[in-house]
Amino acid sequence: QKNNNRNKKQQINTPTTPY
Repeated sequence: QKNNNRNKKQQINTPTTPY
């Protein structure tokens, strides 16, 4: 479960990256 939380955070960390 802890790993899942980390994965989700990483995806939310880059919601809109033009570069």
